[in-house]
Amino acid sequence: QLPAKLSFQTNVDALFQLNPADHPDLASLIQTLNTWDRKADADSRGAAIFLLFYRYAYAKLADRGFDYTFTEADCLESLRVIKAQLMADFGRTNLQLGELQKLVRGKKVLPMWGIPDVISAINSAPYKDGMLKAMQGESYIELVRYPKDGMPII
Repeated sequence: QLPAKLSFQTNVDALFQLNPADHPDLASLIQTLNTWDRKADADSRGAAIFLLFYRYAYAKLADRGFDYTFTEADCLESLRVIKAQLMADFGRTNLQLGELQKLVRGKKVLPMWGIPDVISAINSAPYKDGMLKAMQGESYIELVRYPKDGMPII
């Protein structure tokens, strides 16, 4: 879960200060972000929109540096790009994070939780049909061998 007050090097506060009534074409996206509990669960619609915003912001700022404050105009531009992308790939904008982001292992494709900068963070890359594939995240893997005699070998 992200904190109520974000502390990114890039200031994105304007994204959460948009009024849906002022932007009818983006009202559903803005309302979803305004009511988002900042959790990155697989069933979260706000997390799906924020992940796409995060990816958009990262790409936009990669060549100019991340010490930047997004303006209202920047946020509206990004939401229009996100809306167009979601409509083109999915035919709707109200996706859950797990519909957008997948854990792919062989032929198994599962909904995936997590976004960058949360506990249980997930970084993803383009997969197919507009979906993202989890590529890196926090995990703990331990290999243990239990011999017949003696302590486990870790």
